[in-house]
Amino acid sequence: MVPRVWLRVCAVIGAMLSRCLYACRYSARTIGHKYCRCCGCFQDDGSGHEQLKDELAEVVAEMENMDTADDSKNHTRTKQMSIGRKKFNMDPKKGIEFLTEHGLLQATSEDVAAFLYKGEGLNKTAIGDYLGERSDFNEKVLKAFVDLHDFTDLILVQALRQFLWSFRLPGEAQKIDRMMECFAQRYCQLNPNIFTNTDTCYV
Repeated sequence: MVPRVWLRVCAVIGAMLSRCLYACRYSARTIGHKYCRCCGCFQDDGSGHEQLKDELAEVVAEMENMDTADDSKNHTRTKQMSIGRKKFNMDPKKGIEFLTEHGLLQATSEDVAAFLYKGEGLNKTAIGDYLGERSDFNEKVLKAFVDLHDFTDLILVQALRQFLWSFRLPGEAQKIDRMMECFAQRYCQLNPNIFTNTDTCYV
C-alpha cells in the first residue's frame, strides 16, 4: 500500500476527530442535537458524518483497486519467473539473460549466485554447467555462490558433501578444477587451523 493512500486515510480520520470534537463542545451548550452512534458525541443533522463516510468509502475503493493491481503484477512476475527457470534448465545462459532483462534478477554476480544457491525449480546439472563456465562473470558468480556456503567447524568430507548437494558437477575436468579450487579456498578461510594452505586442501 503506497504512502499516498495512508495520507488520505489519516486526513479523513483527522477530519472526523476534529468535527466530533467540535460537536462535543458545541453540544454542551446547545440542545436539540441528534446523538452520534459513531463516536458518542452529538451532531445537528448528521450531514458531516455522511460526508466522512463517503470519503472513507472512496479511500477503501482506491485501496481495493490497488490491491487488485498488485495481485496482477505478482501473477505476471510469478509467471515470468517460471518461464525464466524453464529457460535456465534448458540453457542456463539464456535463462539468466531472460531473468535479468525482465527485472527478476539484478545483473550482479551476487544476485545470480543467490538465485542459484536457493535453487528453487532449477536443475542441478544446469546450475553446475553455469557455474563451471569460463568467463569473468561466471567465475565471479562461482565465487559468490561458494561464499554463500558455511563450512565452519565441518570436517572436509561433510563440507564437500554439503557443497556438492547444491549442484551437480559438470563433466569437464577444467570446470571441476575451478569449482574445487574455490571450495578449498572457502573451506580454509572458515577453518584456518586444519590445513596449512589451500593447495593441501585441494589435493
